[in-house]
Amino acid sequence: MKFSKDGKYLAVGGQDKIVRVWQVIGSAEERTAHEEEEDAARLEVNGIYTQGEGVRLNAPVFKSEPVREYAGHTADILDLSWSKVCLDQCRFRGRTVG
Repeated sequence: MKFSKDGKYLAVGGQDKIVRVWQVIGSAEERTAHEEEEDAARLEVNGIYTQGEGVRLNAPVFKSEPVREYAGHTADILDLSWSKVCLDQCRFRGRTVG
């Protein structure tokens, strides 16, 4: 697991041999937009919040879906690093040892 240099993304990799990049919800505006997206999709979170009814008992830190996935590694992902430029021009390096 490794945050990007600017703190806007988190890269996670493991035994499934896939690196997933999650976007951090970093402002009140982003949180409101994310909650509106969830409401529009009528997501149910552990049966507590459905179709805009009920009380939200969570405050997500990351978007619901990864913004990127990198598959094709041949072994477990043991270490991750970010380049100096971020996601759009990112040369993401996930190293495998195997």
